[in-house]
Amino acid sequence: MLASTSSSGDGSGGDRRPYFHGTLLRSPRAHVLSQFSHCHAAHHSNWLRIFGDVPLYAAELLLRLTEHACQSSCDVDGDANWYQALEKRLDVDENTVIPSRSVNGYHTDDQVLVISIHNTQSHALTCGKSKGSFGHHFRRIDAENIDTYTPSLREALDTLDRFEWFGITELFMPSLCLLHYQWNKTLPSKCDCDSPNFVEHDKPGALGYWKETRSKKRIASQLSPKMLEQIDNHTTVDSMLYSSAIRIFLGRLRRVEELTGTSILKCIQWGKFYTATDYMSDLWTGPNGLLI
Repeated sequence: MLASTSSSGDGSGGDRRPYFHGTLLRSPRAHVLSQFSHCHAAHHSNWLRIFGDVPLYAAELLLRLTEHACQSSCDVDGDANWYQALEKRLDVDENTVIPSRSVNGYHTDDQVLVISIHNTQSHALTCGKSKGSFGHHFRRIDAENIDTYTPSLREALDTLDRFEWFGITELFMPSLCLLHYQWNKTLPSKCDCDSPNFVEHDKPGALGYWKETRSKKRIASQLSPKMLEQIDNHTTVDSMLYSSAIRIFLGRLRRVEELTGTSILKCIQWGKFYTATDYMSDLWTGPNGLLI
């Protein structure tokens, strides 16, 4: 998930800013799988699901209309089996060479990718009107390295640094605890591991607790080694972005601990987090790894 948020005021009683910008970053494998699964569900819905959430159906209808207009669909052959459909999508992305054409002096792929798996998060942080991306964020423009499938990590990190707050989807409650502190300069007792009011991060009552009911959750462990390798090959920049963001995020949590005299880091579900991200070896091992 990558979504920006903004609110008025800063809630701290000091100088007020018109907006407070933030975003969430997600493990690249989980992000690709979630993105594809929601797109696939939009093509293979049923009446019970449609009438159970009409606004969601309207959003999915808009997605399908956009795909039709751009001649780009996540649903390659209309395969109702999500696993087989993803397998086909990855094979198409890996093996198909899209003819290029010249547009306003630039060489560009002939197709706009409505749902892309090419470094989507770092791409979203670096694309923009000034770089020829307005209205077609996933069209590749090769001239002068503009809007490529492998964005600049440095540019992505620079953009991330300009956000007042960012969080990590896999560490959702600690992310909201950090947001609460940055916004209010206070920390709810349920964020403090040593408080009797502390709530486990994935339990009802935790900050931001929610449970997905509209779509069936897919997990990376369900995929074949080949599919995982294909996803990793398409998300190399996102992986480096995520690893860097994790280190910055944990450092910010440590600073909040120092300022508030509370304990936050030790109650992170480290085993669960490691299981979700252990494929990113540079995050956990090596000179800057978390396991040292």
